[in-house]
Amino acid sequence: MKAIQLLISSFGAAGATFLLQVILSRTLDAASFGLISFSNAITITLGALAFSGINSLLLRRVSRSPSEYTGYMQIAYVCLLINTLGAYVISMALLYGAGIDLLQSVLLATGVVALSSQAIVVTQGQLKSSPLRISFGQVVVPLSRILLVAAIFYSLVPSFTTAAAALGAANILCLVLCAALITRHGKAAGLKIRVFFKDSIKYSLNGALNIAQLQIPISLLGVIYGSTYSGYLAICNTLLTALYIAPNTVFNTYLIKKYHALSNAEKSIPIKHSLYSFAVGAVFATGLSFYSRELIHLLFGGEYDYAAQVLQIAALSIPFRFFATPFGAALLSEEWVSKKILVASVGMALQVGLFVLLMQFEAKGIGASIVASEFFIAVSYYILYRKSVSV
Repeated sequence: MKAIQLLISSFGAAGATFLLQVILSRTLDAASFGLISFSNAITITLGALAFSGINSLLLRRVSRSPSEYTGYMQIAYVCLLINTLGAYVISMALLYGAGIDLLQSVLLATGVVALSSQAIVVTQGQLKSSPLRISFGQVVVPLSRILLVAAIFYSLVPSFTTAAAALGAANILCLVLCAALITRHGKAAGLKIRVFFKDSIKYSLNGALNIAQLQIPISLLGVIYGSTYSGYLAICNTLLTALYIAPNTVFNTYLIKKYHALSNAEKSIPIKHSLYSFAVGAVFATGLSFYSRELIHLLFGGEYDYAAQVLQIAALSIPFRFFATPFGAALLSEEWVSKKILVASVGMALQVGLFVLLMQFEAKGIGASIVASEFFIAVSYYILYRKSVSV
């Protein structure tokens, strides 16, 4: 029942994010929507770099030493605050440097703050085995964004400026809601912040690379062709990410504690899970690729036909992502996470390199770069996991 509840909340969160994309794409012109997508790509990537390592290390350490929960939570709060402030300042500077107005940059960069507060609530829910807390953390960001964007667009003329104001207000609301739910603790145990920071770096890179693989091409398209093309790829990635939610929830949320504590006799479990996951992904990939044009036109309009062309090819990457996810979760140990980071880095470099090399083929070239990258990562994760089992 817990797994089902988590899946429902995860798909609800994905649905809310998807609905927000539909609202923005339908009410803004293509250039303004692309600029929002471009700014989101920056804040999401930097946000992942800020919180993913802290939360991943916190989850692993507390799963292995439950008695040290309070001490580790205190350290995590401090580290997360420092990282988030740094990511916010960098996001704001990058957006302003890209030509976005200062006030708009300040508002849009608050996405980092919202994501960090959301992440700590979800992590506490995982540690406490509380599906309700996890569900709240997953849904609060996209739902608050939808409500405030809809309210502000109803009151004012939709534009890039009003969208930035609406998203900024939604992000602050999310921070307040998450802060109210975060568990307070007494005095911390004698753990050193510097040590925790150092140990979290590898996990930060791991989390950021997973996000960057999707977000960097959006920024790159915006730089090369203009913000409109960022919007095209953002729509494609929104639909792909909505499907990635299922394996991420099952293996990186529901089963992650079990994966951290696998015995030698249980080492074959991730392999079985990956095969089942691949089969499910193949079904989704077939349907999404076949109906990509109809789906994009129905939801976002005919002006986003370029996104449909990308999605038709990129959807074929879904089985490989589904196959790789169980292995990725199982490789989150201190011994193997560095090698996982190396594979993810090469995969991201491969995607960006192919993206540039295949640019002459336009949408199909972009889609092919996504498929090739996901295939490389899936095969590499499998090889790494087999090596980790044999050691």
